[in-house]
Amino acid sequence: MGRQIGLLTAVLVLLGVGNVRATLVLEGTGREYSALGNSNSKVIDEIEYYLELDKSIYEQGENVEMLYRVTNFKDENVTFRFPSTAQWNFLVDNNENIIWSAAETFTWISTEFLLKPGENKTITYTWDMKINQSNLLDVGKYNVVGRLDGDSGFYDFTKLGVEMEVVPEPASILLTIGIGGIVIRRKRTLRNSKYFGN
Repeated sequence: MGRQIGLLTAVLVLLGVGNVRATLVLEGTGREYSALGNSNSKVIDEIEYYLELDKSIYEQGENVEMLYRVTNFKDENVTFRFPSTAQWNFLVDNNENIIWSAAETFTWISTEFLLKPGENKTITYTWDMKINQSNLLDVGKYNVVGRLDGDSGFYDFTKLGVEMEVVPEPASILLTIGIGGIVIRRKRTLRNSKYFGN
């Protein structure tokens, strides 16, 4: 199934359909490939790991909708075990410096989830773009990472990233242009007054 998804994406790229990026790899190799839209996925041992954002470019302060999904394409049940109640995480980084994490308080109690053949587990999260209680993420380009969360990097292979860009909100741009226009107009008025001897 993962190979079919990759082939479909590759065909769409060749046809130039929509905003599609893809790198085709053989199923089970563990290599990443981008899928449709602002998403990324990889298939390892017939398990697909998939990350998606609702879009690529956000206005500063806009909500970011994140989705991480694990799908079992095997013919048998698969169990994921964790040393705590923290089973997943979303991160935002800039040059591999973590700026924000969705990780919440957890308890050191073993947990697990089971996926039957064809089943998936989907985690969604809405982030308000605040990096702490009062500060918004700065304008710029960032990497959003989704992953299963285990002890000592056990589930590092499930990590996927997609790029997002944060742009100023239109009101900020208009305010900046408006102030610039006032300064320019004031300078012109002073220059014209000297010229006409006023």
